[in-house]
Amino acid sequence: MSRARLLLSVLLAQLSVAPLQGCLSRADELTAGRLEARCDASIPVCATRASCALSGETFARGRFPGAQRAVVYAPHPRSTLTARLLLDEQVYPGTELLVRAYQVGCVDVLEERLVDVDIFRRAGEDRVLDFTFTLEGRGDHLIEWYSDAAASYTLTVNVAFRASEE
Repeated sequence: MSRARLLLSVLLAQLSVAPLQGCLSRADELTAGRLEARCDASIPVCATRASCALSGETFARGRFPGAQRAVVYAPHPRSTLTARLLLDEQVYPGTELLVRAYQVGCVDVLEERLVDVDIFRRAGEDRVLDFTFTLEGRGDHLIEWYSDAAASYTLTVNVAFRASEE
């Protein structure tokens, strides 16, 4: 009889854990299959330093307020960069969020700036903000992001080939 109770308790324990295995956090969904980049390096780019290199296979974590820089390699001369910023642990929305992407050679800068906007509200229920930039030139591109908000974040980037415009 005790063996039957033991088997029953093991079965019940397995059934209670099974539903939890399918639950992923938003950060897990965003970073699925990627490795965390240790953003503690000093990579020279655009007369400044980036703390890591990001790609479609990596992600970065950090905290606002503050700024961070990374290098993103574009393998095609015409690419689209999409940066996705998941705002975790939202404490205070601040007054500004800035994301910049530099073209190869660092002459031209593209930027998206949210000023006097509640970035938590803008991110919506999924807590994700998307920023898309048109990159010209094959090679390294500096990206940087800054906010005076108080939050932790997870950032992913994707670089995709962009067909020539007709």
